[in-house]
Amino acid sequence: MEINIEIIPKYVKPEIQLLNMLIDDILKNKKLIYTLSEIPVPSLKGSKLLFLERFIKKGIHYSFKENNGVIIPISHYNISKNNISFFLSDTFKKAILEENVFSVLKLKYILKFEENFTKYFYYNFVIEIEDEKSIIITLKELREILNLKEYERFYDFEINILKKLKKDIDLKTNYILKYKKIKSGEFKNNKVTAIEFSIYNKISKIKNEQVNELMTLIVPRIKNFKYTYNILYKALEYISLEELKKSLKLILKNTPNTFVIDEEINKFITNKFRLNKYEKIYEFHEIFKNPLKLQSFIYKELSGTIELKFLRDNLASTEFLKKIYFAKEGEQLFFETKNTIISIRYFKKKESSIEVFQKKE
Repeated sequence: MEINIEIIPKYVKPEIQLLNMLIDDILKNKKLIYTLSEIPVPSLKGSKLLFLERFIKKGIHYSFKENNGVIIPISHYNISKNNISFFLSDTFKKAILEENVFSVLKLKYILKFEENFTKYFYYNFVIEIEDEKSIIITLKELREILNLKEYERFYDFEINILKKLKKDIDLKTNYILKYKKIKSGEFKNNKVTAIEFSIYNKISKIKNEQVNELMTLIVPRIKNFKYTYNILYKALEYISLEELKKSLKLILKNTPNTFVIDEEINKFITNKFRLNKYEKIYEFHEIFKNPLKLQSFIYKELSGTIELKFLRDNLASTEFLKKIYFAKEGEQLFFETKNTIISIRYFKKKESSIEVFQKKE
């Protein structure tokens, strides 16, 4: 798939620094509120406001598949006293978080590259590598792909292109780039005609080691090794290793020794993915003698927080008691409103858990 982006007009260095600061904080789920002294804003014609006005007018021109258009990263900013707040456009924010069709642009990496030619290399050879990849490219092809005309002498090409390309990929992405020169013959002074690139996914190596650790806990109780390995590998994108360990041990404990747990693991991971876009706002742990005690506790604790009609229709009904009664020991049950999810795990002889999640803004 051919992908390209251009910033028009191009960002100057202070604008790139400011944009990257905003991207980093969005990825960390921080609010984009700063003191004026915190942001790298120089004066333009004697005015910092003129600099900001120019900054927010710039757009990212994109093309991929049948799509082409412009994304405006910053919708507006607001200055109050000594603080400045930035507001990203919804499209740009979701693109950075990879929650919309523009995730294919990989803007959280591309906008950080110091060299313009790195994006061409990334889109052509690096994007979506799961593990590792090796490619051999002639110098002529590489120049065409990177849109380069200068540095005919290989020594200059290596210093100004290859080394900078490697630095960009290594420092600004989840990949490591290595390269080896291929010459026209075996002698030291033979001409370099091609480059062999090796690209390694940093995260993949770590995740493979972590999944292998998890698999040692459960391998006697699973039927489909590859299926379970793959779902655990994907789960590590949004569930910590320690939480997965704890949950797998719980699944093992709460299922008979002869029971195959592939689907139980898949169900748990699917539920965690479901909650990925929510944040926990309440959590309760109590021992309840029976489902009726649980129901009474929930109604009392949440009646001032959750819409009363929802509580009556879903958690104060006989249907709710039936769901709890017939659920497996410790099974996670969900009850949902438009923006809220209530998760319940009921145990007969130990602490049950009630968690309330609210959709992130």
